[in-house]
Amino acid sequence: MISTIEKPQLAEHPSNKLGLLDPISGRKRRVKASSWPNFYSTLGLMVSSGVSVINALAEVAKKNEDPGLARHLRSVIHDINRGVSLPQAFKNNLPNFPVFHYELLSMAVNVGKLDEALRYLADYEENNQRNRLQLRAALTYPLLQASMAFLLLSLAPAHFEESFVQTLAAVDRDLPLPVFLFCRYSWFMNYFLLTLLAVGLVLLLPPIRERILDFFAQDVVAKRLRKLSFMGYRYSRFIPGLGKALRVYSQERFTRALGLQLEAGRPLAPSVRAAFKITGDPFFLEVEDRVVQDISDGETVTSALESTGLFDEVAFLSFLKAGEESGTIADLLLRSADFQSRDFSTTLQQAMSLLNPILLLVVGGLVATMVFSVFVPLIQLTQAL
Repeated sequence: MISTIEKPQLAEHPSNKLGLLDPISGRKRRVKASSWPNFYSTLGLMVSSGVSVINALAEVAKKNEDPGLARHLRSVIHDINRGVSLPQAFKNNLPNFPVFHYELLSMAVNVGKLDEALRYLADYEENNQRNRLQLRAALTYPLLQASMAFLLLSLAPAHFEESFVQTLAAVDRDLPLPVFLFCRYSWFMNYFLLTLLAVGLVLLLPPIRERILDFFAQDVVAKRLRKLSFMGYRYSRFIPGLGKALRVYSQERFTRALGLQLEAGRPLAPSVRAAFKITGDPFFLEVEDRVVQDISDGETVTSALESTGLFDEVAFLSFLKAGEESGTIADLLLRSADFQSRDFSTTLQQAMSLLNPILLLVVGGLVATMVFSVFVPLIQLTQAL
C-alpha cells in the first residue's frame, strides 16, 4: 500500500509567495539552459548603461520568457535588498546555478568588473548552447534510425510465425530451429515492450511520478547516475569520428572557460581547475589534479597541459604558448576558442559522414541476420520437398 506523499505547505512556504515552487511537486523550478545567454546579455547591457542591479533584475524578470528564471529573480532581488551579494543571491535562489558562474561573478564583484563578467558569461553560454545543440542534432537522427531498424526487426517476425507454421504443416514439416528461436525472441520483445509501455503509463500518475522524481533527486542516486553518464561518455569516445568531435567539444569548453577567467583577473591555478570541471569530460577530469599540481610546482601551463596528450598542438597549445610568451594569454585563448568552435562544426560534420555508413552496416547486419535465420532455412526446406 502506497502511503500518502507529504507535500510542503505551499501556502505558508516563503518561497511560494514569490512563485518559486512548482504547485504540484513543491520543488523549485529549474532555469532552462537556453535562458542563460539572453539573461546575461540583457543584464550586462543594462548594468553597463548605469542601471542599478536591482532595477536591471526587475526589468529582466518582466521581459524574460522563462517562468522559472523570472520568478526566481524576485527572490534574488529580495535577498539583495537584505544586503546579500549578487552572486550569493543567485546561488541561494537558482536551483541549478552553475558553480563556474558563481565563482566568476564573485571575483568580478570584488574587482568591480561585473558588467564585463556578465558579457563574458553571455558569450560563453551562447557558444556552449550552440555547440550542445549541434551535437544533439547530429546524434539524434542516426540513433533514431538505428533504434527504429532494431525494433522493426525485433517485433515483426513474431507476426509471421503462424503463416510459416501453417505453410510447413501443409507439407508435414516442422518449423526449423533457427526460425523457431528467432520467432521466440520476437515474441519476447513484443511482450516486453507492451509491459514497458504499461509500466510507463502507470509511472506517469502524479503520486508515483513524484516519488520517482524524489528518488532520483537524492544525492546518492544522482552520484550513481553521473557515474553511468561518465561511462557512456567514455565509451562513446571509441566510436570512429564521434570520439574526435567530443574531444574538440571538451577542448573548446576548457579553452573558453580558462580564457574568460584569466581575462577577468582570476589566478591561473584555480582557473585551470574550474575549466577542467566545466568540461564534464571524464578524460579531462582524470588529469585535473596532476595538471594543477604541476602548475603549482612552477611548471608552465603549456608544458603541464601538453603532457596530458588531450590538447591539440595547432588549435590550442600554439595559442597558449604564444600567449605565455607575449603576456596576452587570455586574449589568445579566447581567439583559440573561436577557432575551435568553428573546427567543432567541421569535425562534427566529418564524424556524421563516418557514423552514418557505420550505422548502415549495423542495420544491414541486422537485416542479414534476419534473412539467414528466418528465410534461408525456409528456402532450403522448400527446395528439399
